[in-house]
Amino acid sequence: PLCFVGATTAGDPNEVCHIWPYKSFEERATARAGQATDPVVKEFLAYSRSLVLEMTSTLWVPAPFSPLQ
Repeated sequence: PLCFVGATTAGDPNEVCHIWPYKSFEERATARAGQATDPVVKEFLAYSRSLVLEMTSTLWVPAPFSPLQ
């Protein structure tokens, strides 16, 4: 499930941040592999791919006090 969506107020005004919590790196890899065959995702990418100039993925581990544990 999507945990957070936000836009920047400084720097690149077109930057959007999504945070998707996964229990493990393996769970994320499985989810990403499933997206490659999902017809809804394929339809979305066909439309949106020309709108995305750059995409970066960063994997973070929650801090000990994070509710995402």
